[in-house]
Amino acid sequence: LTLTNNVIREFPVHTLTVAKLDELNLSGNLIYQVPPEITKLVQIRKLYLQSNSLTQLPKEISQLDELVDLDVSSNQLVSLPESLPHLLNLRRLRASRNRLKKL
Repeated sequence: LTLTNNVIREFPVHTLTVAKLDELNLSGNLIYQVPPEITKLVQIRKLYLQSNSLTQLPKEISQLDELVDLDVSSNQLVSLPESLPHLLNLRRLRASRNRLKKL
C-alpha cells in the first residue's frame, strides 16, 4: 500500500486492519507519531516512513517479526528504540538525516 507525498498528519490506523499487508509506504507526509498498535501488521515486511515529522518510534515496532526493510530517514528522531535489535529478520535500516544522538 502506497500513500506517499500527501499531507497525512496522523498514521492511518485503518491500514492496521489489512491483515495480509506486507508493504506500507507512508513517505513524504507529515506524520508525527506511529501508534503502538503497529503490532497488528503481523505480516509487514517493508515499512517506509521517511520524510515525515517523526520524533520517536514506539518500542512495539520491535514486535514486527517479519520486518526486513525499515526506512525512517529524514525525520526528527533523536533516538531509536532500544528494542530494535530484537528485529531478527531486519536486513536494511535507513535512519539518515535525523537528529540521532545515540544508537
